[in-house]
Amino acid sequence: MSETKPQNICSYEMKLYVLSPLFIGDGESIKGIKSEVDFRKKILKKDKQRIEQWINYFTNFAELKRNEADKEKQNRNRAQRYERRIPKEANQPSLSGYLRFIKDSEFKPNKKPGDFIQTAGRGYVPGSSIKGAIRTALIAELIREKKLSVTEAEAELKEAMKYIQVTDTNICPETKFVRYRIKPQKIIDNKQVGYSSRNFTVDKKFLKDGTILTFGITIDEKRSGYTLKRILEGLDKHYGQVLQENKEALGNKDNIRTHDYTEEQKQNLTKKDGITKLPNINIGGQSGFNTKIVLCAVHPDNHEYMAAKKKILAEKFGQHVHDRAALAPRYLKFAEIHEPEHGLTPGWCRIVAVKKLC
Repeated sequence: MSETKPQNICSYEMKLYVLSPLFIGDGESIKGIKSEVDFRKKILKKDKQRIEQWINYFTNFAELKRNEADKEKQNRNRAQRYERRIPKEANQPSLSGYLRFIKDSEFKPNKKPGDFIQTAGRGYVPGSSIKGAIRTALIAELIREKKLSVTEAEAELKEAMKYIQVTDTNICPETKFVRYRIKPQKIIDNKQVGYSSRNFTVDKKFLKDGTILTFGITIDEKRSGYTLKRILEGLDKHYGQVLQENKEALGNKDNIRTHDYTEEQKQNLTKKDGITKLPNINIGGQSGFNTKIVLCAVHPDNHEYMAAKKKILAEKFGQHVHDRAALAPRYLKFAEIHEPEHGLTPGWCRIVAVKKLC
């Protein structure tokens, strides 16, 4: 007898439209150490001790990621074993049983636990990055709507996020990559500025704007307390505000592409689920500074927001440099891309629900 889908669990096919070049962590892979070391040699004038520090940094970072993946796998297995012990309602298998169906579907995640190094820099977006963007927007919503602190909002959302599952996107070919020469940034008197030296640049690999990726999202609406409609509305509100603030601060032009639902999608999604939003989100480069700390939610006043953001930027940069004149490779992603036709900072995408699978 086949298992029936638990009530209140919905699964959707989603699309991710890359709107501005998307940095996905190529420099965090073991295979990227050599190029980073070569880069550091130029900047640090062959300071062997500091170069050794960078090698250790990357090695330890990779080991940390592997350990985190192993721990996550252990926790997931433990949670599934616990859930199987819970008495089930009539004709309703456990959530873990349904997620096994999703795992075996066409949206099977392509990144296994422990494979961080092998997959870093590949042409896909990890589901964890998309889920992180969702988490950020929902935390910001809790801070604004319920007047919670960041700590309180994170604690309230922690349980809900267990029941919002996002798969990795499909892998796209190497032709979808493009290399950009970008300038690192530094902080001078609490202002973020670029280096004037033309030689002080580095090439980084980005997913091209215009790339379209597919992924899946599964939500237990009862246990998470969220529907896809509510999630998309939260994303639209939060990242819409962040995008507008970025444009005003950087003087960027509006060149975001637009996408609309087809008539069939409007009938299937709008009538049944009330889904009408196609929100922008920011992942990869710059997402940490602009969204994870949710300063715009903590400090609604624009002057307080900008002051707090500058302070955070100065602190973040200060923690990750061995030389005040150089920026850690992991934070190169936050530099603005130097290409005239792109008025946007890296990492902007549009998330679109394509169809409801079940």
